[in-house]
Amino acid sequence: MKDTISMLNEPLISSIKKHSYDISLWYENHLKKITLPLLSAITIKNGGVKISTSDCQLFPVGLNNLCKTDLKYIPTLIREYFKRFESANKKIEKVMILANREDSNPFYYEHLSVMEQLLKKSKLQVQIATLE
Repeated sequence: MKDTISMLNEPLISSIKKHSYDISLWYENHLKKITLPLLSAITIKNGGVKISTSDCQLFPVGLNNLCKTDLKYIPTLIREYFKRFESANKKIEKVMILANREDSNPFYYEHLSVMEQLLKKSKLQVQIATLE
């Protein structure tokens, strides 16, 4: 027997599936009007009765967890991302990563290292610095 939360979610899930093409089309059209950050993560929570965002991070950690297949394509995607900000006479060649000097996440520095490697594979000069 289905629980109450599952029963409450069925109409929402059904509606999303039914309108997935329209949702994707809206998303693609909206993306043409805005510039998303290079890295971001949004936590979406399902409370059973409503779904909402609870956390938004513009520069989340976790690049050190990507699979090797995805890592192959990321340098190309990074170059495509930065091309949006270039003009005929101004090319982006250098990137500075502003990092925390100390972080409680034991994998933070591994994440920074992977980010640095990916940016360098994208043919960018990279410098890591702190504001402290």
